[in-house]
Amino acid sequence: MNPHRGLLHHLNINVSSVLRSSLFYGPVLRYLGYDLIEAKHDGDYHYEDWGRWELETR
Repeated sequence: MNPHRGLLHHLNINVSSVLRSSLFYGPVLRYLGYDLIEAKHDGDYHYEDWGRWELETR
């Protein structure tokens, strides 16, 4: 069985709430084999950065 379920490259998803949207996108990205690399959930600018370590996408 292929352990790689998919590969996204430089995808930006604009949402109204990163915290609320991460409840959906977090499990989807984990299923695809991605790990949360960095996140900021305070102040005016919010983001999450996901990557595949074995593919050096960080």
